[in-house]
Amino acid sequence: MATFGHDSWELDALDPKVINDLIKAAILAVRDEETHKETLEREECERERLGRAIDFIQDDMEENEC
Repeated sequence: MATFGHDSWELDALDPKVINDLIKAAILAVRDEETHKETLEREECERERLGRAIDFIQDDMEENEC
């Protein structure tokens, strides 16, 4: 009670879309958009590099089958 007070809410009584919208709004209120954009770009670059590495390994394995 000292930490959270006398109010409580049952989130499972809410429609899942409402819960999703509440969470999204809370995140967007504090998220730094520039940092988020840079992170997404870095993730995409790393995803492409990993894809190329996988292709290289698969090609090498096919060429050097036992």
